[in-house]
Amino acid sequence: KCLASYIKRLPLPEKGPPISEISLYTPYAQIVLNSSRNAGLNSAQQAEQEYRTLGDAIHVRVVIEFTPTFNAMLGVRPDKDAAGKEGLVRRPDDFWREFQYELRQNKNVIKPRSSDGKPIYSDSGFSGAEVQLEYDAKSIASDETTFEVSTPDNHHVSAQFDLSELR
Repeated sequence: KCLASYIKRLPLPEKGPPISEISLYTPYAQIVLNSSRNAGLNSAQQAEQEYRTLGDAIHVRVVIEFTPTFNAMLGVRPDKDAAGKEGLVRRPDDFWREFQYELRQNKNVIKPRSSDGKPIYSDSGFSGAEVQLEYDAKSIASDETTFEVSTPDNHHVSAQFDLSELR
């Protein structure tokens, strides 16, 4: 419940890749999240030390999930294999790199210090990707903030966060 305002769950689009979740974690939220993962193991002193280790960073997490209109398969290979069968072409694990990610305050775009992603695998196989971006908290004001994802088919999904209300 404490972190609910840091997470935006987005509706499923009619077609194309769904950005199902955009989360923005302030340094405070990161400590709460890490403490909840290590429940009973962290003391106040350990949390303070962890904050010093993490530094002043804003983390943004984007979850991209596959749907029937944007799935793990890119299509059918036009040439046939040795048995005369056509094969399926699987989407690469790093397909998330085809998307554009932008953090804005007013009309200023803030560049990330780093970005990375990883595929998501579920019981049914390759099901999407999780993208992590890290920003220098000192370059971000406690103000209205928009995070936008542009998909390869030129759809735009955004989430707004009021950093003046988030700790």
